[in-house]
Amino acid sequence: MNLSSTLGYRVCSSCGKTKSVDEFPQRIDRRRCPPLLVRIAKCTSCERRRNREWARRRTREQRQAERRRIAVRLGRKYRTTDELRARRTERESHRQARRSPSRLRSLVSRLLSEDPSAIALSWSGQVYRAKYRYDADFRAKEIARRRRRKSAGLAFWLEDGTLTGSVIQGLFAKAHHCPYCNKPMRPREKTLDHIIPRAKAGLHSIRNVVVCCRTCNSRKGKSTSRRWLLRAGVRFSDRGSHSGAARVADRSSDDQIR
Repeated sequence: MNLSSTLGYRVCSSCGKTKSVDEFPQRIDRRRCPPLLVRIAKCTSCERRRNREWARRRTREQRQAERRRIAVRLGRKYRTTDELRARRTERESHRQARRSPSRLRSLVSRLLSEDPSAIALSWSGQVYRAKYRYDADFRAKEIARRRRRKSAGLAFWLEDGTLTGSVIQGLFAKAHHCPYCNKPMRPREKTLDHIIPRAKAGLHSIRNVVVCCRTCNSRKGKSTSRRWLLRAGVRFSDRGSHSGAARVADRSSDDQIR
């Protein structure tokens, strides 16, 4: 460190001008342990000029490759505009080919040759039965749609009316520690968790819910409380830090028995 830097001035390594230390941008030097925040040798104007020249020299493929590397490092998917346009065109052409009248007529003729009783159906009924029988993608989508409708109807019948707005507010007000990890919860960290998940026909009732932290709720997922705690290695005989978890597991086993 020279005398000019101690007095609040430095000499830019690019333009050679003496400027104030505040005009030199700061960067994190990760080569040091621990990393330190240091000022670079170039002033702000020279650094901006260098960045503009570097960005001007980069080609479109280089920018796309850098964005793809950043997306992969963050665990995301990255597609360029050309890739999205090609995928959209391919999907549209595939959809048009599946909906072409010639293909539908061939499927219906195949259906009538194998099942003559289908002639009593209307044209739309014949098309639906032919697509359901011979088109694997259409059949998979229809099965998924039926399951969603069935689960929606099942969820409606699995409510006993005990969880009203005032009841949920009371549960949130009384809960101060997570029953799974026994850590104190702030108001924004509280979530309502179903001991037996609704995806596994769990009842939306006051005896099937517990207020826990957001982290434990997301880690639990669609597992039952007892199965998730066993997988996490919690011993229910321990009445210390996991006594709340033991009580939740007991409620889960009792509800499963019923």
